Amino acid sequence: MEPTRVLWILCLAGVLLLLPALKGRSAGQKSFIVFLQGLLYGGFVYGLLASSRAEGAFEAGLLMPLLVVNVILLAGAALWVVAGLARRKLQSLAVFLLVVTLACSVLSVEMVEQAGIDWKAWIPDAVWEFFEGEPASGELSVHFIDVGQGDAILIKAPEANVLIDGGTRGAGADVVNYLRRQGVSRLDIVIGTHPHEDHIGGLLTVFDELTVDEVWDPGVPHTSQTYENYLDAIIANDINFVEARAGMAPVGLGGGASLTVLHPAEPSRSNLNEASIVVRLSFGSDSFMFTGDAELGSEREILGAGYPVRSAVLKAGHHGSSTSTGPDFFQVVRPRYVVISCGTGNQYGHPHRETLEMLRGADVEVFRTDLHGTVVMHSDGEGLSISTEYSASEQEIFTAPNQ
Repeated sequence: MEPTRVLWILCLAGVLLLLPALKGRSAGQKSFIVFLQGLLYGGFVYGLLASSRAEGAFEAGLLMPLLVVNVILLAGAALWVVAGLARRKLQSLAVFLLVVTLACSVLSVEMVEQAGIDWKAWIPDAVWEFFEGEPASGELSVHFIDVGQGDAILIKAPEANVLIDGGTRGAGADVVNYLRRQGVSRLDIVIGTHPHEDHIGGLLTVFDELTVDEVWDPGVPHTSQTYENYLDAIIANDINFVEARAGMAPVGLGGGASLTVLHPAEPSRSNLNEASIVVRLSFGSDSFMFTGDAELGSEREILGAGYPVRSAVLKAGHHGSSTSTGPDFFQVVRPRYVVISCGTGNQYGHPHRETLEMLRGADVEVFRTDLHGTVVMHSDGEGLSISTEYSASEQEIFTAPNQ
């Protein structure tokens, strides 16, 4: 935890400890302590709302109303204590402040909901970020590599390189060449989100050509020849094999960047897509959600588990299929950018019309590898800059291949 956050907590605790000592003090001294507590608490809440997962508060103009509510709440509670230690006349003021607090709280919740923010998920996210976040240092980049109909994502963090999937077997050489052009010869972590060939096929070449320290896998047995070759390559190259599970400790990538597994808790054996490893990358105020081919059932599990999911960037599940990126999940993640990894003229019709229509109605910027080519996002922890190989019109972006 940052030293400044520890300092805030100590200040708050110190002032709270002063409240019992108010007995016998002058009215001015009591008022000063109450005011100081409110001021400190206001600063504390400001820091809380300023966290990356609470960006919706700023975007919706909710910061000041919520700050006022919290300060009034604290002042009302403190005055109630003062009233008990001094004279009963102050109790009427305390009651008045608490009534105002209740009214403001109801109004604030209504404002949050009207802004489209799921406050029940948003508040835990903000608290998690405030206590667990680290200041970002250095630079981080995320590369959504164009591998046709498949996924391949490179994360270049300050002190680690991570590859999420590697496209089809035919795309393996292209992925390796791209990594080398980025100066990557060693991968600290490779994540094979699930055993389908369009995600792990290209990793066979990656394992043979580059140094890989560790592979994360959902641990679901699969009898395809590609998956058997994938396991053989891991053994042959002496790569550490990890069955990724939700709840495992976040992995630091240097500079305050961290990678957290949100799914699976226990992988599905009947639907390989639903066994997909879902990870969330955080770096300062920027965050990314990588979903593999996870579908609606996986999204419900993640939301039900209560993990912080608010992310600036969402990699649409299953190449933009209508079986993924459901409205409930999308509303809680609340991305500003969505990336769809799919191949030109693919036989599955990805991305599906239903997904594109939902995205068109949201305030998000959409990138498609079949139209934009490789999409690269650079972060300094305080904002993103984005570059693409090609440009595409809004009409092209929101038109499904089969339309």
